[in-house]
Parts: sequence; structure tokens; C-alpha cells
Amino acid sequence: MVFWNVDQDGKAKASASVGEAIPSREMTIDIKKSNELEDVRLSQDNLNVEEGVYVLTFDAKADEARSIGVRLTDKARSQEYVRDENISITEEMSSYQVMIDMKAIDPKTVFEFLLGGSSRSSVTIDNVEMKRVAPPVTIEGVTKVEAEDFQSMSGVQIGEDGKSVGWIDEGDWMQYAVDVKEEGNYTVRYQVASGRDGANITLLSKAGNVYDGTRGMGEILVEEADQLTSMDVAQTGGWGTWKTVTDTIYLKEGLQTLQVNAANLNLDWFLLSPEQSASDTVVKNGDFSNGLTNWGSWWGDQWSGIAEGEIAHEDGEMKIVVSKTGDQSYSPQVFQENLFLEEGTTYTVSFDAKASVARDINLVIGEPLTSDPWFIPFMETKKVSIGEGIDTHSFTFQMDHASSANGKIVFEVGEIEGDATPSTIVLDNVEIVPVTTR
Repeated sequence: MVFWNVDQDGKAKASASVGEAIPSREMTIDIKKSNELEDVRLSQDNLNVEEGVYVLTFDAKADEARSIGVRLTDKARSQEYVRDENISITEEMSSYQVMIDMKAIDPKTVFEFLLGGSSRSSVTIDNVEMKRVAPPVTIEGVTKVEAEDFQSMSGVQIGEDGKSVGWIDEGDWMQYAVDVKEEGNYTVRYQVASGRDGANITLLSKAGNVYDGTRGMGEILVEEADQLTSMDVAQTGGWGTWKTVTDTIYLKEGLQTLQVNAANLNLDWFLLSPEQSASDTVVKNGDFSNGLTNWGSWWGDQWSGIAEGEIAHEDGEMKIVVSKTGDQSYSPQVFQENLFLEEGTTYTVSFDAKASVARDINLVIGEPLTSDPWFIPFMETKKVSIGEGIDTHSFTFQMDHASSANGKIVFEVGEIEGDATPSTIVLDNVEIVPVTTR
């Protein structure tokens, strides 16, 4: 036998065999003598198992109904990581699923079926798989899900860029674990590309998920889905020409499985957002009621000059203390990323601000890149004059670029037109609100 070992302790006696014909290459373990469950073990060692949740699936039967167990342990079998000894199998070959919550990291983990404790019995095992299960994505406000981050799939391939999914035929699917925080209607935006007629995309939801054992593995059939939405997609101009298409779906609160069927399409990402009213803002936590959550800062580097200072949450506002600027306007800066901005939409941008010393700051909205030119601006840089008293600043811009789920708003508080005076800037009530869509 390749990869598998049969281990026996004490006076236990057992043997193993594998069927010769391809359709019946199952492993059968004949237990001739055993007193304890772990007297006889079918094991595989030197497995690189990391911390996380896994699902173990296998087919099994016995010559008479009995219980077996599974165990993950270290090489010396001195430390048990996971143990389940109450898996009831029958005389009929059936499929079984066991959730494994691994709390350790061990590159030499030993996996074992515990088969002893029943003298003169026979156990047959086949199709053993153990897969790590991705944790659920929290759906709260506007949430982007990368297509390649599926929990499980059938038939699809990750694209050559490693950041999309393609080669999707009829019947292929991807599944995602999500935890919806608020029940209601959601707008679904898909970033797709297609060079063929007849493309379509279907989104199904089903309560429960394999992550916590409330749902098994496998495809969600149309008649089983709790919710479903489907749409046809026209050619986009080629397999690398990306466009955003929009649909809606009703989602209940709680942990569930989303399944995407996207025949004849390449899929980059999809984005879920609660149906917006006219006053809903794209920015999260713009009133800083949740501290500085969703906000970040950057204090320069060797090319832009190192700035000094800190950001803090004080009196329900963001306080930016700049004791030294860098050599550029964007050193330092505060920002929020992963904003969804839709092509053809006009947005109103507004915020409250004041400074300890009257000064200018820059406001930039665009999409960051990982290489030169590093940033695609969605609007011209807006220079804003900040006084010592709190004032509201507001302006509009039109999104003329392709829809983006990677939008970024940046407040540049570095050296502006030669002015590098140290100062403290206060921001509050930052909003980007859609006004019209052409």
C-alpha cells in the first residue's frame, strides 16, 4: 500500500488489502483481534497541517454496524490535536463528513482512522479527502468578494493572473461562505469578461455552511436554493475586457453558502451592497463613531520624505497631528480603501475639517496600483483651504472610469505648495454620496 500504514498495538491483529480492479480499489481492513478503539489504526503521516477548519470526507462500510474514530496527532503520538470516536458506519457503503478544527501547526501531523475495539470485523474505506475550509466573509455594508477566494468549486480554473476565475462551462460552480449581518435586498455587481454569446450568471443562496458543519459539501441545486437570481450577460468585447453587470438578491441574516454559476464568463469579483437610499454614503465610518476603523495612514518613505506625527480618535473625530511633513504633499496622508465607485455616476464628496493653523490640504479619489504609475485618479486633485474653525467642504465629481471596487479616498496633509508648517487637522463626517447615474 502506498501512503497508508496499518498500525497495531499490543495483542491486536489486523490486515489490510486493496481491490485489484480499478472500480473496486477500496481498502479493506480485517480486524481479527482487538480490545480498544485505537489498537488498530489506518494512518498516514508527515502531513503538513496548519491551524484552521478542515472537512474530512470519506466513504465507508463494515460487515456489521459499528463505530470508528479519526484522530490527528503528532509523530510521537504524545499529543492529540483532534479526536472523534463516534462515527457510526453501517453495512452499506455510504459517504461521511467530519469537521476538524485544528488548533495547532504541525508539518509532520499523523492522521489516523481508529478501527479497533471490535474483534473479528471488517471495515472498508475509500475516497478519503481532507480539505481546509475558508472562513466566512462578513457581509456588512458594501463587501467585495474575490472570485478566486472560493471555498469549493467544480470545473473552474483560476486565471493566469491568479486574480480571476475562468474556463467556466455550463454546470460549473464556485461556492463562498458568507455571514450576512442584516437581512434585506442586496445589489450584486459582477466584474465579468466574455468573448462569446450565450453567457449567463446565476447566484444561489442556502442557509448553513460546511465551515461550522450546518451544511454538507456539494452543489446547491436550483430547487434546493433559499434564494436565486439569474441574468444573461452580453459579450464584453473579449475575454480580457472587463465590465460590471448588476443584479439584485434577497439575503437572510446569518451564515450561509453562496454559489455562483457563470457559464461562458471570466469572473474577477462580485460585490454585495444593501440597496441604497439617495443619502447612503460609499465611505464607511465617516463619522468616526466606530473609532478609526476602516481608516489608515501613511507617513512617507525614503523617496517622499519621512513625516512624523500620529492619528487619534478624540471627541468623535479624527485628529491628525503632523509634527513634521515629508517632502511631498502625500507624506503624510490618511485614507480609506476598497470603496465601490460606479461608472457614469455623479458623486457629492463632503467633510468637516479644521486645523490648528490655517492651511491647505489635498483630497484625492482614485484607484491604487501595485506598480508605476501607482495610482489612477478618478478626479482632479482638489486643494481645500482649512481654517481654524470647523467648516463643511463639499464638491461633486463624475466617475468617468470603469466601475471599481478598489476605490480610495486620500487626504494629503504633507507639504502643499511649499508650506510644510506643523499643524493638527481634525476631520469628521466624511461622505461620498451618489447623486445621479447617467
